[in-house]
Amino acid sequence: MLQRLLPIKNVCISEYFPARNYSTSGGKSLFIGRYKQHGDNYRTLLQFDLSTIQSSNEIQRSYLQLNILRNEVDSGTVKMGIYRLLQEWDDNTITWDSMLPFSLAPEHNFVIPASWIGLIIFDITKLVCSWVDHSYINHGVIMVGEENRNSLVAFHSLRSANSSCWPMLIIT
Repeated sequence: MLQRLLPIKNVCISEYFPARNYSTSGGKSLFIGRYKQHGDNYRTLLQFDLSTIQSSNEIQRSYLQLNILRNEVDSGTVKMGIYRLLQEWDDNTITWDSMLPFSLAPEHNFVIPASWIGLIIFDITKLVCSWVDHSYINHGVIMVGEENRNSLVAFHSLRSANSSCWPMLIIT
């Protein structure tokens, strides 16, 4: 089985613009991390429809594929985490002010090197299997970057003109 799923929801939220919804304001990028100063943090929310998968036995691996188009990390690496969202959300209304609770521990940690631009792939098989087997309710994920130093990273969203760079969940 090979499935390539586009997100049914993809949006970022901003602490600096806490009431802005980037889905309705035409944002073409998904941001994570801190931009220029304290209180200027971004987080990205994604959700995929897994209803076509009947059992985790059908899944060998699940990969979240993103394309970085902007990287403000000036040196070293930056740590990022993928956390499980704990409530349903609407990508047309979600803002920093209405941010949802998410898991205390990340489902997946990763690092992004300074200046890296291009494809990045994360193995989230365990999380996807937990959703399919209903161990967890699939409310999607929130991606959180380092928020104590300037480390903004931007990914292409579904609103990007280049569809080959859109976020995707690949299930084998």
